[in-house]
Amino acid sequence: MTIIHNFTNIYIILFFKAKCESQVNNRIIFVDHKDIYYLKADNKYTEVHLFDKSYLVNMTLAELEGKLGADFIRLHRSNLVNRNYIKEIIKLLSRKWIVRLTDKIGTELPVSRESHDKLL
Repeated sequence: MTIIHNFTNIYIILFFKAKCESQVNNRIIFVDHKDIYYLKADNKYTEVHLFDKSYLVNMTLAELEGKLGADFIRLHRSNLVNRNYIKEIIKLLSRKWIVRLTDKIGTELPVSRESHDKLL
């Protein structure tokens, strides 16, 4: 169990491989971990991104990676992505790749050369 909060100090408790429990105005809101699109490292914290919301976790990306299921793959040292939300893989110039997600804003994330094979 991990306590995380978003940028407006709404606290949630994340139960990995189960549900995410959010406490808002004396109510508890559940979010399935499958609704997490990607995670992004932010020093000792990690940003957890859903379809149209972001939360900040007081854990490193490496700590969270061990708790998430096989649907999450490390694309780069700074991000983990839920493979179910990858819309397309785009090759850029000079052997660089990015993935575009199916979230609200069509997030694009870099793919390291080492992680390229995990996608195919």
